[in-house]
Amino acid sequence: MSAEARLRHYASVFDVVEVNSSYYAIPDVRNTVRWVERTPPEFVFHVKAYSLMTGHHPRAETLPADVVARNALRAHLYLLDTHADGLHGGTGTPFDWAALQGVGPRCLVAGGLRPDNVAVALATLAPLGVDVSSGVEFPQTPQFDRTTHDSPLTTPTNGGGKDPRLIQAFLEAVRSYDKRAE
Repeated sequence: MSAEARLRHYASVFDVVEVNSSYYAIPDVRNTVRWVERTPPEFVFHVKAYSLMTGHHPRAETLPADVVARNALRAHLYLLDTHADGLHGGTGTPFDWAALQGVGPRCLVAGGLRPDNVAVALATLAPLGVDVSSGVEFPQTPQFDRTTHDSPLTTPTNGGGKDPRLIQAFLEAVRSYDKRAE
């Protein structure tokens, strides 16, 4: 049963529901609008307070960009990276640097940085530094099943190796930006 179907069913049986997910992350506005559209006008949502509001420590990736950009947490330094469920880093995916432009020199930037985009990240955020990993690795290639010679296995491999040419290109992009910024 889809989430939409479950909510419609709950609303046909109950007149109230507790929203627990809001404790872990502030709900997306589009989702909350959909909740209201999918329930009768008299239906009540009891929304659990976001963890930061209750004195608990939220997961960093759940903080709204404007909270970070305004430095509402009074942090001395932020490490800005991309989050993906089930991964502990190394997503290789850039995030919306402009959304966090206000953080400025109070950050280090990681997440999806490559030789072709690091100058944009530097120009947008003016961070103290950058962190790169997957952006300078050899391209991933599928590993083929040696018994059939033609059906790729589900896991791509790259051996985790860094490509010296990409490392050099990344460093050159950073140095080039540094010279322009002087």
